[in-house]
Order: sequence, then C-alpha cells, then structure tokens
Amino acid sequence: MLGKNQNATGAEVMRILAIETSSRLGGVAVAEDRKLLDERVFRKGMVHGQSLLPTIEEMLQAAGWQIAEIDMVAVDEGPGSFTGLRIGVMAAKTICWVTGAKLIGVCSADALYMTAKEAGVPDPVGVVIDAYRGCVYAALFDNNEKLFLDMLQPNEAAKRMSKTATLVGDGALRWKKIFEEKHLTVEEKVVYAAPRWVALLGFEAAKSGQQHDPLTFVPRYLRPSEAEERRQIDASPDRLKEPN
Repeated sequence: MLGKNQNATGAEVMRILAIETSSRLGGVAVAEDRKLLDERVFRKGMVHGQSLLPTIEEMLQAAGWQIAEIDMVAVDEGPGSFTGLRIGVMAAKTICWVTGAKLIGVCSADALYMTAKEAGVPDPVGVVIDAYRGCVYAALFDNNEKLFLDMLQPNEAAKRMSKTATLVGDGALRWKKIFEEKHLTVEEKVVYAAPRWVALLGFEAAKSGQQHDPLTFVPRYLRPSEAEERRQIDASPDRLKEPN
C-alpha cells in the first residue's frame, strides 16, 4: 500500500507534499497520487527561507490535511541553488522525521524537462540550469531518456547538446548568446521546474519502490560550495609552503 489515506470516494491514495527550492523561484504542490490539488509558486525570487514553511501550512489547511496525514514528501534534490536546496531538503527531512512519511528526491533537471514537455517543447530538450561562477548544470533528454547531466562551462555545454535540441532553463537564458551562436534554439518561456512535476515524478518513484533515508539524504550539488572551494585552496600544499 502506497498511502494510508482515502479520497472522497473511499479509494486509497497517497497524499504528497512536493517542495521545489532548487531555483530562484521556488514553490510547493500537494497532490493525491497523480491528481494535483494545489500548486503555489513564490512571487519573489530567493525567498525560500521566508516563504516555504508558511506556504506549506496554508496549503495543508486548504487541502484539509493534518501534517501527520502526509504519506510522502517529494523534494527537488538538485542540482541548483546551494541555499535553496539546503532549505528545501532540510524542511523535507524534518517533516519525514516527525511524521514517518516517505522521502523521495527528484532531480531538478528531470522536473524541468517534464515542465518543458508539458509546455509543448519538442524532443530533444537541453536543460540548462545556471550554476553561477561561469558554469551551468546541463542535461540532454530525448524521448524521456536522460543522456547526460554534468556541470560545464556554457561553451562546453553547447558542444555536447544535440544540434536539434531546444534549450530551457535560467542557464539557457543567461548564456543565450553563446548557445544561439552554436545555432541552438532557446525557449524563453520555460525557465524553472514546476513544483507539480516534483510531486508527479516523486509519486512514480515511490510506486517503483524508491525511498530515501531522512538521516542520510543530502542534496545533489555536483560541485563544492564556494566556502568549500576556499577551504580546499587554503589547505592545498602550495598554500602551506614557506615563501622564498
């Protein structure tokens, strides 16, 4: 049994809370199995810490759910914003610790790909997420298959994309000139993953038996944070040598 709750007809359903905080605009969705009940996207960018928990509380009240009735929390695991991912993943883990709900991590590139497909973007689709510091998280999808996911410089990402790919994501917009110079199409209307696709992909993962341990689950960063990079530089042997 996937869920412990029943819908209005008495059928067993999985009550899903979905959290998307990997991008500049985050959001929350609630669903029963594949049926979306509500979805809210934060109105301002990078307000995840202020908006996430109040939004979850409001949406649970609107759905008539108690927090203990959540069967599964699906959270965008990244790659994406370091700060946003930490906020979303910690909230998801805490809810699962408290309620015993299943925890499912959903790749941000997968959620953005499905958002693009829903918007009518044809395959192949290149997902390009801004990684800042001159890099992007790039993935190529074709016919629901992820062909690669890597952190690259924009020029390298352009080289690895199919020549017929349509690119989506905030990284595609930021580095649009480079991609268009390589004769790649950038779809400007699909920028961020929709929270509903975190819910739907999480449900499919739960159906296949996937589940994460809240104690050990961590975001998928694909790169060390800026602070970690500085520590690595400071601890390098060359930095420890005595000056001549």
